[in-house]
Amino acid sequence: MTAYFILILWTLIETIHPHPSYSELSRFGFMIAGAALIASLCRDQRALRIAMYSYVIASMWLSALLFLSSYGFLQGASADDYNQASQVRAEAAKEIQLHVDLNNMATYTAMGAVVALALALTARKASWRYLFAAASAFCVIATFLPMSRTGIVVVAVATLVVLWTRRAQVARTLFIATILGAAIMVWVPEVVFSRMSVSEGARTRIYTVAFDHLAEYIVTGVGAGNFWESWGYDNEFRGPGGEGTLGAHNSFFQVTLYWGMVGLLGLCVLIWQAYRCLPKQCGEDSLTLCLVGIAMALLLVLFFFNSFYEKWYSLGLGLLVGAHCWVWKDRWKIPKGVQYAAMRHNLSPPFTRFVANQRS
Repeated sequence: MTAYFILILWTLIETIHPHPSYSELSRFGFMIAGAALIASLCRDQRALRIAMYSYVIASMWLSALLFLSSYGFLQGASADDYNQASQVRAEAAKEIQLHVDLNNMATYTAMGAVVALALALTARKASWRYLFAAASAFCVIATFLPMSRTGIVVVAVATLVVLWTRRAQVARTLFIATILGAAIMVWVPEVVFSRMSVSEGARTRIYTVAFDHLAEYIVTGVGAGNFWESWGYDNEFRGPGGEGTLGAHNSFFQVTLYWGMVGLLGLCVLIWQAYRCLPKQCGEDSLTLCLVGIAMALLLVLFFFNSFYEKWYSLGLGLLVGAHCWVWKDRWKIPKGVQYAAMRHNLSPPFTRFVANQRS
């Protein structure tokens, strides 16, 4: 309901600007509808766990494709600076038999790596723990292969958050963290680190331009259609060679450019609502820890993409809302002994409430 109210508000603001365009608003609406569909399907722990396994499987498939397509080429390549590394990246992209943006591919593998890490930290059997730890390491290495700074930041920060959330089991956490660190040092090609400069590239220049023109859009924005039609190009939001308009590479900046502080406030309210869907006691089991990792990854992605209506938001928001409405509702009112027994046998919340009442 919050998202649909924000959608109506953004539509009204877009209408008052010249060259109104509703394509991005419609995509945002479809994203929310997709999240509602996901939330309606995740009605118990079994469905939620299947979703987490699906994250890992999809990420491993994409990771395998990256390894087979570009790993050998990157191992033999070298670069001395950011520009040379960008040329190597462009050549490596030609080897990948999948026409998807490299930053998107790195983000997908990063999310799978974080979910696999959460499952490894919470697995009861050693065999499953080692299996998910290996899957996480495999996906982490694959996240480096597109040479995407966005993917690397997402996987690094989200991994640290998951490890910190699960800090109660220090020995296991340190062991798995050591595996991930060793995998990065040994298996990631050296040329990847040549592109890790934060002072070069289109993002830095676009951020500077956005700050320079802040007074022109801070109140009500310039409108999405107007930005892409003329305003963005006329105000230096364009590529290095002047080829077309570029977005702000940041959802917070982009929403502010479109609809001003009102639009930014709406996005922040939606993020706050998503945060409130997280369980109160995160990290006590695999599902809550997975949700923490996914939520952190999605929050980080907002800082690097100007598109705030991608499919990964539908999946993440849907899982958060579904878990809040169906899986974890009234869970924390139940004694911990009953909680753990219910989690072990995958019992539904109504049954656990019944057992809790009988015991009391």
